[in-house]
Amino acid sequence: MVKLLRNEEGSSSVLIVVMMVVLIVFGLAIFSTALSNMRLADKKIAWKNEYYQLESKSNRIIGDIITVIEDINNKKTDRTSGFATIDQMLSDSCSEHDIARSADGNPSEITLNVTNENGDKNIAITLVLSQDQQTNGLSVRITKFKEWQKHFDIDDSSPFSKCPAALTDITI
Repeated sequence: MVKLLRNEEGSSSVLIVVMMVVLIVFGLAIFSTALSNMRLADKKIAWKNEYYQLESKSNRIIGDIITVIEDINNKKTDRTSGFATIDQMLSDSCSEHDIARSADGNPSEITLNVTNENGDKNIAITLVLSQDQQTNGLSVRITKFKEWQKHFDIDDSSPFSKCPAALTDITI
């Protein structure tokens, strides 16, 4: 019996098998981490593309508004038809918009909300219109340019997100 215990034949084989199992576990862990990092990077790329498309759409709308205001300032169009053009343009291209008027009836602030095709990401913009005392023309200042996302529900259908019943009964 003692002779069998002192026999070291095959111990290197056991050591090699244990090392192979450890290397396989580490390999799987690294592969899983790399795969999840790749998925996250793909989502980030998609999010950035959506954001830049939305920002581009917002900048186009702001540019169109500024063009109409310049036409008003250069007397190419009168204020009434110019702001009617802006109102129609915003109705066609924005999910929500509002033109606030000052006490004298002139537009003083334009607020608009630009959404993406899915309707889940938005950019809220506020433009303040002010009368230039020297030229009697309108100037535009952007006071708000904020991205926001609609509320969403988290899908917690993963088996790992559920707390075991034994843990929910514990009070601290």
